[in-house]
Amino acid sequence: MEPSSRQPAPPAAATPSPLATLALSAALAVGGLLSGCASAPTQQTGDQRPADEIVTLPPETGEETAFTARLQEAEQLLARRQLLPAASILRDLDDSKLTTSERVRVLAMDTELLYLQGDTAAALARLRQAIPLLGPMDPALREPLDRWQLRLVLTEEGPLAAARLADRLLLTSEDPVRDTALVEFIWHNLQRSALATLEAELQQPVAQHWRAWLELALLAADVMESPDVQLTQLELWRERYADHRAAQQLPGGLQALAHGAPPQRVALLLPLGSGASDRARALLQGYLAAQFEARQRGWPEQELMVMDTAAQPDFGTAYQVAVRAGAELVIGPLTREELLGWLPSEETRVPVMTLAWHPDADSFAQPPVDTGTGESLPLVAPVQLDLAATDEARQLARLGYDSGARTALLIRPAGDWGDRMSDTLGQAWTAREGELRAIATFSGQADYSSSLKEALNLSESEGRATRLRRLLGEPTEFTPRRRQDVDVVFLLSETPQDARSIKPLIAFHYAGGLPVYSNSAIFSGRVDPQRDRDLNGIRLLEIPWLLEAEGNMQQALAAAGSEELWASLHALGADAFMLNWRLAQLRSSPAARVRGSTGLLNMDASGRVHRELVSAQFEGGIPRAR
Repeated sequence: MEPSSRQPAPPAAATPSPLATLALSAALAVGGLLSGCASAPTQQTGDQRPADEIVTLPPETGEETAFTARLQEAEQLLARRQLLPAASILRDLDDSKLTTSERVRVLAMDTELLYLQGDTAAALARLRQAIPLLGPMDPALREPLDRWQLRLVLTEEGPLAAARLADRLLLTSEDPVRDTALVEFIWHNLQRSALATLEAELQQPVAQHWRAWLELALLAADVMESPDVQLTQLELWRERYADHRAAQQLPGGLQALAHGAPPQRVALLLPLGSGASDRARALLQGYLAAQFEARQRGWPEQELMVMDTAAQPDFGTAYQVAVRAGAELVIGPLTREELLGWLPSEETRVPVMTLAWHPDADSFAQPPVDTGTGESLPLVAPVQLDLAATDEARQLARLGYDSGARTALLIRPAGDWGDRMSDTLGQAWTAREGELRAIATFSGQADYSSSLKEALNLSESEGRATRLRRLLGEPTEFTPRRRQDVDVVFLLSETPQDARSIKPLIAFHYAGGLPVYSNSAIFSGRVDPQRDRDLNGIRLLEIPWLLEAEGNMQQALAAAGSEELWASLHALGADAFMLNWRLAQLRSSPAARVRGSTGLLNMDASGRVHRELVSAQFEGGIPRAR
């Protein structure tokens, strides 16, 4: 399990992807549409754009016109990010003489130019204005523009607006493959929408098809509802909206809920007697709070066996003890050290949900079981739940780019955690064609200022002033000038203390006008407006548990005197319980999403559960969702 600021931490340039024929290098959202079909999760690398974010227009017809060569040249310039020459070519074209296909290509490039310059609002306005003027067109031309519009709406107006537009497109679609992709897009973005936003939308006069989506999203969002009640509600929804596209096959893996039940006996294997005991107890508290909430809401009784792995030779031994005691699900281990000392084997017959990610996902896959008949029966790989900070780094890159930023200053701590976060964010940022212009690395309080000063080129500016004074031989008034080639700051911090000190220094060093984006670790989990006032203005990613502090589970833990310091582990424990019944749902499809206390959860092919956190901003010393 990766270190987080709310738990003690251990010691401590990409090339643009080419535009194939005409690729809109800007993107469709994660989990969205790829060339009109659904896409599975992909690993992101530093030398290519995330694969589910590329939208490619149809190939050219092969019929050359007077404009073919100029359009190809503009596309090549755009691929190399030579924006001004590309814009010059497009500006000189006579739109009235272009074919419909060529006008689509020009519109795509025009709006991409605006998007790459950080003006998503102008790109969306231009697209909306131009599409009706194109008149009727072949679906092969219209579909990529629709997908591009979905991307821009998602970026500029948010997930609910994007889902609403996708619903309108779904009603006119006649392509089953496209239908599937649109359903997945709608569902993902409804899950990303705040519950209050969904409820407010439902109060408006809306079309029945859209109302059905909203009702289903709110129904599915109540993940702590008892299985019997939720299954009944799902069936009633399907009866009420029998003709709805989502009724044929419930989205997001909801169909799988009908084929399973929560395990009756669960073993929670935690290092309660080790140096990680505080973390283990915090996670146990979160699990018990969720279990109590579930019982209040009619969940079936569940026997919980809690075992101290520190009292066993290793996790494998503890696992076998739990299995012999009748466990139907084993949850653990908690620490990466324990996880590295264990691999699934043919004896791993009871499902496992780890509380950390194994660093080598491939080697952690369970081997097949020899049935003695020459055939192999593959076992289900362990589910890996974690508070993976690298998930946040990738989302920070997307959040910053979608806000219009294109050139970044990265502030990060020295050490392994800083290396992992910096590498992940840098790869995700450059994959979106963002440029990382400078990195400030700090080792501690002593070099906060000096590292930032150097990254902003202030030392160079001061040096020029000193040489000028010597040349003139008299005092001169001087204001240092920072570098002007960055438009966003990414602040990676393991602790709130570092962030509270560094944020004012950004303004002190003449960069106060730059937007600052940061990871969840800058918030301690304890609301303290006085101490956190220096964080005002920072955009951050945070877990829902901390932004919805009035929930039943949070209040129960607060009444019991649990420390907010461990809030992220309380949330992880709550998710470990909640997923008791929803593992089959996550496994059913890469498009399956479950609203958890640690974020919007989905599972990749290796069994790792990824989290999508909530965007928030510090206002009045308090992080508020936005």
